[in-house]
Amino acid sequence: MKGCYALSRIHVHALVLGLTIAATRPVPRFVDGELSEIRFYPITLGFGKPRAQRGRPLLADPAAGRRIVEQLRDLSSPFGTEVRYLPDQNVGIVTISGSR
Repeated sequence: MKGCYALSRIHVHALVLGLTIAATRPVPRFVDGELSEIRFYPITLGFGKPRAQRGRPLLADPAAGRRIVEQLRDLSSPFGTEVRYLPDQNVGIVTISGSR
């Protein structure tokens, strides 16, 4: 896991979508000790829900999940990172090819 300490811990990266705060939960995958992909699970924080339910991270529904991953894709593309959305799994994915 060289160089991936941050990814090996639970990190939530916040995105602002209009007035809604959303986030992704990155989950790295390693093959033979090398990072091969990162999956980003879209999370919402309950904006618009009753006070007792706000701020509790929940997996986003497919419509919100698509918006969250598309926002992540748009923010990542200037850095040459390609984020794809897999609608059947409601997840964003970055595939790492030829690491090292």
